[in-house]
Amino acid sequence: MLIPMERLDRAILDALEEHVLQPSIIARAIEKALQQLHTPDNDPDARRETLKKDLAKLETELARLATAIASGCSLPTLLTEAQERAHQRTRVQAELALLDGLPFMQLNAKRLEEELLSYLVDWPTLTQRHPAQMR
Repeated sequence: MLIPMERLDRAILDALEEHVLQPSIIARAIEKALQQLHTPDNDPDARRETLKKDLAKLETELARLATAIASGCSLPTLLTEAQERAHQRTRVQAELALLDGLPFMQLNAKRLEEELLSYLVDWPTLTQRHPAQMR
């Protein structure tokens, strides 16, 4: 059974309008997104400090493991632990490098919310112009 593309597009857009693109649903989604942006975890300076502390702890643990390995303690277990700490250190260093490369951007939550809600007002026009992207 073949259905004309225009008819299929209209059916999809109608379903989106009825079940998803309700102002209350969109407003709640925007509210949740803004709440997540305001969590302390999204503060790059706080995250950087946490990562630096984690890195220092990992360096200390690696030094202790190296000392234990050199003294001849349970070699297989210590080597496994040392490898795990080295992998963790690599991940922390990579995240720090990423944070150091990110520019700090001040978030204007009210302006962002207004802009996102403005898209909702004109969404039928946008969907008619770009139905393939809306699918």
